[in-house]
Amino acid sequence: ILASISRVMRDIVPSEHLDLAYQTIAVLATYKKAEDLINIGAYVKGSNPEIDRALSLIGELKNFLKQPVEEKYPLEDSVNLLREIINKKL
Repeated sequence: ILASISRVMRDIVPSEHLDLAYQTIAVLATYKKAEDLINIGAYVKGSNPEIDRALSLIGELKNFLKQPVEEKYPLEDSVNLLREIINKKL
């Protein structure tokens, strides 16, 4: 996902969807950059608000992104769920 954002995306999706996509990518990128520190226990919670936010959202985002092919949801339901995840307060 981090490397797959399309340059034409901004021309074909509503601005809110684009904003949610960019916010999601930012959270995933933050987590990926800190993943080694997190996995070895070297990251201290509270030392970086962006990493703390990524840690709090990563589980739900991964579940959202792993929707099985046979499960079908209306686009608006998916957008609403992603919006809920991204807009969670810490």
